[in-house]
Amino acid sequence: MSVCRGIKSLSIISLLALGGCQMWIAGHSDDHGLVVHGAGTANPPARTSTFNLTIDGTDVTCKGESHANPDGSQTDVVNITCDDGRVGEGTSHVVSVDVGEGNGTDSCGNGFYLTFSTNKTYIDDKLEEFRKMSQASGHAGNDKCEVPGALPPHTDP
Repeated sequence: MSVCRGIKSLSIISLLALGGCQMWIAGHSDDHGLVVHGAGTANPPARTSTFNLTIDGTDVTCKGESHANPDGSQTDVVNITCDDGRVGEGTSHVVSVDVGEGNGTDSCGNGFYLTFSTNKTYIDDKLEEFRKMSQASGHAGNDKCEVPGALPPHTDP
């Protein structure tokens, strides 16, 4: 193990012991139309986190938090509130020492997959991958939520 890698490992362990660490997030909707990304702080000993997300190509920002599942499982409960009125809920779990993933839905019916990590480079690579998948999907920008400022539906007979 190199000295730098050893120091990095020691730093991560110290952060975990102190109860907080920076994490980054990238994700996409089930049809790959929407891409989300953000950052937050995790407290692994308490099994809590707070984070902010942005939906690519929009002004929509979301705040989220997670906490241990009351059922005692190894999945955590995730709740998200966005400034366009949508709310989301889901679950997440740790996959490895520095990576986790989660799934959820928003109040409009969009399903999402998210991955998070203390390794920013890993998330940057995932974000690039998800953006390419979105462009290739033919669904880029598809959102089941109404666009703010959109015309109301026509109701005349």
